[in-house]
Amino acid sequence: MTEKKSPEEKLTELEEKVTKLKEEKIRTEEKLKNLRKQKDEIIAELNILGVAPKDLSSEIDKLDTEINTKLANINSQIPEDITNA
Repeated sequence: MTEKKSPEEKLTELEEKVTKLKEEKIRTEEKLKNLRKQKDEIIAELNILGVAPKDLSSEIDKLDTEINTKLANINSQIPEDITNA
């Protein structure tokens, strides 16, 4: 059988829950603040690199293609007997 709690016990439990929720809210707000700061730092770095955040995906694709092309060019210049060794 479950024990009935007094109003004081219920109030204490509710106060503890409120305290925990306030602490969680503070932690969450701090995380959000840090994430916003990181976002701003990344956007600033992108601006230095001359890349708009909206163009990031296409810029990554472009660089990936460029790297693969250069690697293929390098590999084509290496004699076969060296690559098969």
